[in-house]
Amino acid sequence: MINASRRITLKKNYTLTIFVIILFLSFVFVNIGSGLLTSRHKADFTSNAQYTLSSASRQIISEISSPLYIRLYLSSTISRDYPALYQYSQTVLRRLESYRNQNPEMIKIEIRDPEPYSKTAKEAENQGLKSFLSADGQNELYFGAVLGNDNGDIRLIEQFSPGRNNYLENDISRTIASLNNPLRSKIGILSENLPISQKTYGSKEHYEWAFLRLLRNQYDIAEISPNTVEIPYDIETLLLINPTHFHPLFAYALDQYLLRGGRVILFADPYSEIAAELYSATPNNNSNINKILKSWGASIDFNKVIGDRNLGENIINITDNGEQLQNRPERITLNTSLINQDSSFTKNLTAIRLHSSGSIELQKIDNIKITTLFKTTKNGGSFNNEDLKFLNHQEVLEQYSEDKQQYTLAALVEGRTDSSYLHNPLDGTGFEKEMLPFLPTSIKEGKLLIIADSDILDDSLWVNEEVSGTTGVFELISYAQNGEFILRAVDYMTGAGEVSALGSRQLHSKTHNISQTIYRHKLQPYLSEYRQTKQLLTEKEQLVKIWNEAVQKNETNVNMSIIKQLEQNRKEIEELREKLKKIEYMVRKETARETDIIIWTNMVVIPSILLFAIWLLCFICAKRRNRKVREIVHEYKIS
Repeated sequence: MINASRRITLKKNYTLTIFVIILFLSFVFVNIGSGLLTSRHKADFTSNAQYTLSSASRQIISEISSPLYIRLYLSSTISRDYPALYQYSQTVLRRLESYRNQNPEMIKIEIRDPEPYSKTAKEAENQGLKSFLSADGQNELYFGAVLGNDNGDIRLIEQFSPGRNNYLENDISRTIASLNNPLRSKIGILSENLPISQKTYGSKEHYEWAFLRLLRNQYDIAEISPNTVEIPYDIETLLLINPTHFHPLFAYALDQYLLRGGRVILFADPYSEIAAELYSATPNNNSNINKILKSWGASIDFNKVIGDRNLGENIINITDNGEQLQNRPERITLNTSLINQDSSFTKNLTAIRLHSSGSIELQKIDNIKITTLFKTTKNGGSFNNEDLKFLNHQEVLEQYSEDKQQYTLAALVEGRTDSSYLHNPLDGTGFEKEMLPFLPTSIKEGKLLIIADSDILDDSLWVNEEVSGTTGVFELISYAQNGEFILRAVDYMTGAGEVSALGSRQLHSKTHNISQTIYRHKLQPYLSEYRQTKQLLTEKEQLVKIWNEAVQKNETNVNMSIIKQLEQNRKEIEELREKLKKIEYMVRKETARETDIIIWTNMVVIPSILLFAIWLLCFICAKRRNRKVREIVHEYKIS
């Protein structure tokens, strides 16, 4: 009887031990398995759905009519040579898979490894993908994609760049959209004074401006002569850049083009800083464009330049009291609150930079819809146009008048109106017979987008300083959204509605994981000191940057006093950086310690408590069962 009882007890212990082992292994494998299964497929619980394809992208995917093949060329050695780039490649792959998941029957993905000197590497080169050198400089690596369909159409993303992370969806969706509509629209450009596409200008070499590269990637570009008497009918959208004075016949051609339903994007301002730098003085802007704008309910004030101290950038100013940051109100950066968020092609724009912009005056006209796109704050001010031409920076700032007005800097005008002309100026010459008939009024709705600044186009206002003649559109890294605005504006004007809604996606989640939460909590005791040090460091770095730019442009005389001051600033910057590093090291150390406690608690303590609770429950149940058995046995003996 005793042996039987022991066998039953041992059997129960074995069962409990096996149960505990199975439970522990299940705990381990569930965690490992879930990590493997969900490493690529992640649910998007962010408030702004930043990891989910936008409605514009889903619309583009739904319009795919021929099977789409995405061939990703990814060199396997990137994981060893460039770990950060490899991590980004996984982001790209997940994003491509999100496209495929939207339409798996029509989208196929293939990953190829172009090993050095292999057939695949030669294939990637022949396709036109851009290569880059391995860490040892011996081999060429690839990280790009070829997109094609059964119709034989092919588009390239020559190279994926982590710097364009926010534009990843934009780049892929635009490439797919161009495959959906392989017939490219034609864009006309007239730029008399700014060499946007010239390789050389005088004795100085100029690269093609970055905004024009963006447009060339999507559209066919045609240069329009300022002497043309009739704008070609196949020009979908016309860009007029910094016009100073239209030839009378071109002004007539522009008037008739708009009445035929043409679309015009006008970049015109009273003072072009880029033109002033090229010519040493900006040409007098006596443009007759206002004659045409008047019938559309708009006009540009070419006599004054707009500023806003709330939006202006800071420069360094040297006084008897030392270096001071000085506000340049005419060089403004617009934020979300001053950019129309209801328009499809300006929605989600957060930073637009303008230099010496003019203002647009608007008035209501029947059958004309006017939409304000950019504006200053209610504390706007102005300069006299002539002051900027002939006075130095300090004198210009002294002439600034803060007139507490909110100025319109960009506006969209749509609708129908009457011609500014009574007849064709060429009537009676015989040439009118070769032209389209004179239109006294609109026969189709026209669109006119007015931006009172042409400097907005210049690379220095929105794109990284490393742009060269070989920089492709998929390598452009922007710190403002000027280029995105221009491209989306052209999309809208040409009728590509779903593409015009595409743009950058801010990929910084507002949510924080446990480690980030602990870090913020541990930073609190040092927060005041940290912020003061950070602010002081930013000011010092800005001072040094402005000084260096002034020295490079020969805007100041370099002497020993300046050199000593720069050196002192650099030493202070290094000390401030070291101070920040010490604070961050202490906070990270405390964060790591607390994070380790949480990790070990989750890995050991919680499973141990769980197992103990199960054992205790089994023990209590066994005790209760044994007690009932003894009671039954005792009752049986009595009976």
